[in-house]
Amino acid sequence: MRRTSTLGLCFVASWMLLAVAARAEDLLGERLLPLTTRGVVLIEDFDQLAAQWERTQLGELLADPVMEPFAEDLRQQLGDRFAETRDRLGISLEDLRGVPAGEICLAVVEPAPDVASVALLVDVTGRTAQAQSFLEKVAANLVRRGAKQTRLAEANTSVIVFDLPKIAGDDRMRQVIYFLSGNLLGAADNLDTIRGILARSVGRGQESLGQHPVYREVMRRSGAHGPQPVHVRWFIEPVPYAEALRRAAPQPPRRRGPTFLEVARSQGFDAIRGVGGTVSLAVDEFEAVHRVAVFAPPPYPEVTGEHYEDVVPMRMITLPNRGDFELPPWVPADAAACTVVFWDILAAFDNVDALFDQIAGEGITGIWADVKEQLLIDPLGPQIDVREELIQHLGEKVIVVTDYQRPITPESERVLFAIEARNDQALAAGIRKTLANDPTMRRREHRGLEVWEAVEAEREPAEPPAGIPRVEIPTRPGAPFAEPPPTEEMQVELLPNAAVTVGHGYLFIASHYDYLIRVLDTERSLAEEEDFRRLSAAMEQLGAGAGSMRSFTRTDRTTEPVYELIREGRLRDTEMLPARALRLFVVPADPVAARRRELDGSHLPPFDEIRNRFGLAGTFVTSLEDGWLLVGFSTVR
Repeated sequence: MRRTSTLGLCFVASWMLLAVAARAEDLLGERLLPLTTRGVVLIEDFDQLAAQWERTQLGELLADPVMEPFAEDLRQQLGDRFAETRDRLGISLEDLRGVPAGEICLAVVEPAPDVASVALLVDVTGRTAQAQSFLEKVAANLVRRGAKQTRLAEANTSVIVFDLPKIAGDDRMRQVIYFLSGNLLGAADNLDTIRGILARSVGRGQESLGQHPVYREVMRRSGAHGPQPVHVRWFIEPVPYAEALRRAAPQPPRRRGPTFLEVARSQGFDAIRGVGGTVSLAVDEFEAVHRVAVFAPPPYPEVTGEHYEDVVPMRMITLPNRGDFELPPWVPADAAACTVVFWDILAAFDNVDALFDQIAGEGITGIWADVKEQLLIDPLGPQIDVREELIQHLGEKVIVVTDYQRPITPESERVLFAIEARNDQALAAGIRKTLANDPTMRRREHRGLEVWEAVEAEREPAEPPAGIPRVEIPTRPGAPFAEPPPTEEMQVELLPNAAVTVGHGYLFIASHYDYLIRVLDTERSLAEEEDFRRLSAAMEQLGAGAGSMRSFTRTDRTTEPVYELIREGRLRDTEMLPARALRLFVVPADPVAARRRELDGSHLPPFDEIRNRFGLAGTFVTSLEDGWLLVGFSTVR
């Protein structure tokens, strides 16, 4: 009997493994896209996704008639922001309305070395008539744009090829290719991409995305084949994806300094082989659950050179797993958001040399070593050994607290960073030594603590020592590393009103002196609040344990500032983090176009009328031997 049971269990286990393996290629995109897919978004069932979205609080809010003018403007802005894909395929997502019957996926692929292509696949089962009407509409639009239409036969399928007029300054041939084969609608801007898709559809193609080992591993880790319904999957190979995007579009004139791709390749960050995840909407008591897996298998490359010894840039993102996520009593009970992350700061400091040299020194080696030496020996400087007198006294626990001051203005954001101190007195002495003679800082006291507050300089800042370049921070969203700001008005100081102190076992760095004092005087901690305890329980329900990060957010508090600035037409006037993130999606990079296409929030109701639509959001991260796993979720209040 025991043998029979064991054989039976082995049979069931084998069947389940085979079933999971088969499911890995169930989706159209996984079966038909090539192994050289660099980035993809797969919606498993378009209608189901729309239905689940409508069940969420945000979906209900945007469907409210009072929000309709804003929702329509937002849709147009998002469409404008992704105009590159629309121009390459000759369609917008709005054109596809009513066509998908199941899966829809959009991908960036490489049909050949150094060739990038955009591909679209749509399941039109039961809607072939709508698909045919869609193709006729696309053909009419492209012909009006000057396209020449021809037909080819590929894998027993009629393929429509549109040769588009060339763009001024770009001599590349531009094509859009469409086909409708049975229940499959496909499009791409490269004929070889279409040929590969059709060949795989009849079993004659090469390996597909679903056989990609990195893709499979990322999907496995992110729960693509788990018990919870999944509505969206996505995947990118970060560096190859970025390279493909650069090849897919004409590039502006090269700016001074290294590009993101040059930095990533030279510093070994291409060890991050794949990033992807899943999104589930309106599942159980959660508004949304998203899982993100980062696959970065070691060994990580070492940077070698005259000034580098055992420098491995990937070690800068060493995030150890720990279990002590308890909040200290000084975290205010009314904070908008709070994040706890464990980070090996000493490892980051010891491996930053080559990265600093490439970005700040534009590739000149030894710049970081010179900076540290000047800080130690310059008679006009602090004469401090940064590693021994500061960094080694820092622990691994970092707490970030965010809040917003009312009334809401572009300067409402308040942020505090607290880094665990191994030795309060030694660290305070290092901070004193660093800041005591800095004309932009003044010493104050609060309840026995020495507080250093940023003030306007009494004299012009000294020029950096010879051979050490001044480091500029790019402020335009999406700007590459080391891009020199073209005008003085675009330069932004980091935390210009900062305040610093050491106490209660932490180094505190606050964006504003008044906020630091408020935190230090906290009487009731966030840890005592019912909603914080409820969110912590939800994290454990989703599998949180020992990890490297946990984050708590009251989404009404973090949404209100951006919402009110949109109502006032001032979204571009703030550097608040949520506003900067939104601008990446809805504000064109061109400043003239940006002013012309501001989001119109004039018809929005006061935020207090919709506040109850927003709840809580949480995130937790677990570090693995070969990457990280992030789980984020939101709940109804």
